Amino acid sequence: MSKKIKWICAALTVVILVCAGVTAEYYHSTHLDTVSDLKVSTDGSTATLNWSRIKHADSYTVYQKTGDGDYAAVRTVQKDEPLQAELPIEQTGCILYFTVEATANFGNQTFESTMSEPAKLAIAPQTLKAPAASSTKLSIADIAWGKTPCSGYELAYTQGEFTEENQADAQSILFDSADETSASVTELTPGETYSFRVRPFLNDGKDRIWAAWSEATPVKIRSGSHKIDKNKPMIALTFDDGPNYKTTSRLLDLLEKYDARATFFMVGNRTGGDNAALLKRELELGCELGNHTYDHTHYGKKVTESDIKKGTEAIKKASGEYPTAFRCPGGTITDTIRKYAGTPIYYWSVDTQDWKLKNAKKIYENIMKNTEDGDIILMHDIYETTIDAVEMALPKLAAKGFQFVTVSELMEAKGIRTENGKQYFSATSKYNGS
Repeated sequence: MSKKIKWICAALTVVILVCAGVTAEYYHSTHLDTVSDLKVSTDGSTATLNWSRIKHADSYTVYQKTGDGDYAAVRTVQKDEPLQAELPIEQTGCILYFTVEATANFGNQTFESTMSEPAKLAIAPQTLKAPAASSTKLSIADIAWGKTPCSGYELAYTQGEFTEENQADAQSILFDSADETSASVTELTPGETYSFRVRPFLNDGKDRIWAAWSEATPVKIRSGSHKIDKNKPMIALTFDDGPNYKTTSRLLDLLEKYDARATFFMVGNRTGGDNAALLKRELELGCELGNHTYDHTHYGKKVTESDIKKGTEAIKKASGEYPTAFRCPGGTITDTIRKYAGTPIYYWSVDTQDWKLKNAKKIYENIMKNTEDGDIILMHDIYETTIDAVEMALPKLAAKGFQFVTVSELMEAKGIRTENGKQYFSATSKYNGS
């Protein structure tokens, strides 16, 4: 064989080998293996993904989705980087899925493997704040809590406080919807204090992923109606223009101390925010809620249907209960007020002049000098001087044998049948029902 032919054969061999190599490289680039060992772990704030290297892959694309959503690319890892992806967890109460796709480049073309089998990570719901709890009806507690992404909630309660010893004995209620964020718990022991706490959960197949328990909220369960001795003197303390958080809170402490009840004629636009808790406490103490219009800007004939109805709805929104009494702003009654009050209307028989005097001693003297059995006493729970006067008067009045009742209790105990839209002045007034 001539030298020329040998060179040609050698050249052909090289070409064949090069072509074979290129063909092999092309083949492997277009036929990438699938990532088969994707694993995910978490420290609570970060999801860490790990997988093994795929031969001929130049990079890896990590995809993520939440629940039944669509996958979206969230990270690209090059072949010379550690085969790991650390992804922040920005959601709670959900199932995250991850998959990885290997990628190879050949010339101007890019080829991808099929996506790996998904790796699943269940993220527990967030821990909730302590639930709101109140007891305004006999043997019943009303509980409400915040909504969070989850599959449902568990509400647990126990008499007294939660301890390590009694946790297993606590009773609980399951709610299988993230939208159920309130409950009325019945058949509780009147007069006892119960603690309530809540935790959300996430369904993961047959398993449940639990959040930590919230802080517990204690609430004293309302007892039955206070006993009233019809043969003993009684008076109805009434307070207008509130609530005011500082002064009304202090007043409620005094009422509780002396086992006294009162009627609060409230301005509707003052019942929101933190003040809403005052209305619930008033109910827990057996007090009565009254409407004094929505913003107290109109008097007499200027009081409108809207003034009255907006006040009613504001009180209902804040307390969960509709008012059962009405007092006219300034004391002036009109046909409009009679028509839309929706409750009996109450004037007063003792005016302490607290709004004008703003002197605790003089207000106290007015109470003590003028109060008789069956009186309805007018005061305002927005003044510190009024609360000071009440603090002095309550023990003195109690020592005289007076019972402290609501306006409705006063009328019932004295045998006075009330009607919506009619006005009442005291248990002895000849003008009652006018």
